[in-house]
Amino acid sequence: MDRGTAEQIASKVLNVTKAGVSGHCRELEDDAGYYFWDPRRGGSAVIVAVDGSLLWANSGVRPDEHIASFLAGKRTDRSLFTDLASE
Repeated sequence: MDRGTAEQIASKVLNVTKAGVSGHCRELEDDAGYYFWDPRRGGSAVIVAVDGSLLWANSGVRPDEHIASFLAGKRTDRSLFTDLASE
């Protein structure tokens, strides 16, 4: 999956414009995926894997914990996000 497609998913999950997520993105090592975050107070974050799976986290989860959970294989069910349920 390319970064543009990952940005579209992150935009829907974080409820932020695509321009908003593109400025707050970090590519994970070994091309595992992309880490996106909403910098607003209380904003959440999402990691989008190259296969389209994702792991969402609220603002109470530290980025390093979020990434470690993702790399350990944890994922969020896409059906929890109305905009993604049918994709």
